[in-house]
Amino acid sequence: MREDFIQFYEDIFELDHIEVIGLGTNLSCLYGILPNADKLIQLSLYKHL
Repeated sequence: MREDFIQFYEDIFELDHIEVIGLGTNLSCLYGILPNADKLIQLSLYKHL
């Protein structure tokens, strides 16, 4: 969930045996959310955080 995103990755980055190399999504699969420019910009911002 969006509100847990940052904490989740903070926890993951502390694990020695896990390497995060990217971020993936399927915007039109869950809850009928359609991809648009705003959603993609939001995803890009999460990457920078």
